[in-house]
Amino acid sequence: MENKKVLVLSPLKPELVKSLFGLFEGEDVLEKIEVKTYEGNTKKELLEHVRWADAILGDYTFKIEMDAEVLRACVPCLLVQQPSTGFNHIDVEEAAKLGIPVANCGTANSSAVAEHTIMLILACL
Repeated sequence: MENKKVLVLSPLKPELVKSLFGLFEGEDVLEKIEVKTYEGNTKKELLEHVRWADAILGDYTFKIEMDAEVLRACVPCLLVQQPSTGFNHIDVEEAAKLGIPVANCGTANSSAVAEHTIMLILACL
């Protein structure tokens, strides 16, 4: 496996993200993955950073918008992974046109929503 570059748009430490790749057994993955955290403030800086990445871990704070221009700059990105539910700030249609898979954690809060629903039903009774 050639070295892969992961750009983190969320406010997470690179060491934390890199440690998640250490869960794979049988392959020394950590040495072959470079993780960089985006800390810029301008769209120009964002465009420069996404050109570098093979994969992008999205922004769970929804402050960094991945519009068509940003997605075109990150081709040939292999994946945009949103670490939360929703795609509000990612142009999913443009990503599909460019062949960039976009994933999220759609069921991340399903248990909490179900529990909240039951409690509201009980409160109404």
